[in-house]
Amino acid sequence: MTRQAPTSEKTRRRITKILDLHGWFCYICLVKLTLDTATLDHYIPSGKGGGSKIKNLRPCCVLCNQVKRDRMPTPENPVPLSAEEMQSLEAIIKLNSI
Repeated sequence: MTRQAPTSEKTRRRITKILDLHGWFCYICLVKLTLDTATLDHYIPSGKGGGSKIKNLRPCCVLCNQVKRDRMPTPENPVPLSAEEMQSLEAIIKLNSI
């Protein structure tokens, strides 16, 4: 799944900085990302007190970002997806890589 690449140079630099900081992989499903496929996820959702500072942003693929929505991470579950959601994501990723 792709999205339109960021057009502003400032946005491209910000995404690149976060990808460089965390690795060029989705922090949820570990799929390799590019500037065309990366989104930025608010680790602590902005609606629940998380800001848009770099320390709260994680590289994420479009699909994982949509599934995670505004869920809060916890110490027991730092990636707040159910086992069923993770299995579905893994199946979709496998299909997309064929």
